[in-house]
Amino acid sequence: MNNTILTKEVLGAIDKLHSISDELKEFIVEKEEMLHIIKLALVSQKNAFFLGATGQSKSFTIREFTKRITKAKYYEKLMDKQSDKTEIFGKISIPELQKGREIYVKKNKLSEAHIATLDEFWKSGDTLLNTLLKVLNREEITLGEEVIKPPLISVFTASNEIPNFKKKEEEILYPLYNRLHLKLVTKYIEKKDNFKFAARAKRARKANQIKATISLDELIMLGEKAWEVEVPDHIDDLLWDICTAIKTELNRDVSDRKKIEYSIICQANALLNKRDTVIPEDLIVLKYYLWELPEEYQKIEEIITRYAENPLKDEIMNIKETALEIIDDSISNIEELNIRQKHKAFNKAENELFTLHNTLIELKEKANSIKDEKLIEETENQLQELYDKLNKEFKFTPMSIEEGKARKGF
Repeated sequence: MNNTILTKEVLGAIDKLHSISDELKEFIVEKEEMLHIIKLALVSQKNAFFLGATGQSKSFTIREFTKRITKAKYYEKLMDKQSDKTEIFGKISIPELQKGREIYVKKNKLSEAHIATLDEFWKSGDTLLNTLLKVLNREEITLGEEVIKPPLISVFTASNEIPNFKKKEEEILYPLYNRLHLKLVTKYIEKKDNFKFAARAKRARKANQIKATISLDELIMLGEKAWEVEVPDHIDDLLWDICTAIKTELNRDVSDRKKIEYSIICQANALLNKRDTVIPEDLIVLKYYLWELPEEYQKIEEIITRYAENPLKDEIMNIKETALEIIDDSISNIEELNIRQKHKAFNKAENELFTLHNTLIELKEKANSIKDEKLIEETENQLQELYDKLNKEFKFTPMSIEEGKARKGF
């Protein structure tokens, strides 16, 4: 545990971030997931992509959040095929050009932005997208005579489409898509009451009533502190298991880059929940990180939830099922066995049951959720019931599993 992370300043900054999202909920409805992703992206200093139809308040939500980050420079651009490098990063200074120098005027451009929104992202031309790849990677870019590195914290992108990576002319866009770390499919307002709430808020000009703010320095501090959040070894194990399950159930690999870089998103989520250590439940936010195509999302969410909410469930359930099979097999033909065969069958079943019990005890040491602890306790009781049944069927004196293990030196 690293209790030095959760200082008064850090806790105060976290509260400010949450206050901003709470304030936005007063006039932006059904965008809870989007607001959470914005906070995750800003604290983890990652990029995000929102896939949805025009008019779903994607850019508006990002813009309103950024308005409340004091001293942060914000850049927003509606992309199209005519968008070029100079339009995005700055135009050549005519006075400097007359002096023979290629210097760009970068004020109010992406070059100086801390946060940016690029709407209709995939409508950009190929040349510009190649430059944006470097930007999303936080690499230096060449602009005339200068080599610059924009001070970006997060780049937010939006579109109503994604490239078809199976097409040869679009497969080159995959590296760019892969740098959009957090992804969400957005929707129009679905509930009538929420629509009426948003309409009233619009008439009341709620968006103009800015109260909650956080400074750029405080936001950067949270980004630095997120790296100090502890990631226990079993969290890496769970991530590996999740990726293995994705490969098995969706028949595709998770890239090494995604596997290796995953933790900062979970660390940011832990910090936003005022914890200095990542717990299995923090892995749930990876449902925004590990999907590539919209049709994968539900299955990936199911896989992650399975491991995050009950990290040991599959192993525990396997112990229960194996124990039942052991007892059923041992007593299935008991009446046909002679005394020597009965002793042999009992010893075999007992040894296998004791081995399962030892495995369960080892899992108890790894349990990091209340659900797993409860499931282990229930399974221990069931193993004891099965051991009682084994003794009864073979007409031996009932005893606890611990007593039986001690008798045999397990």
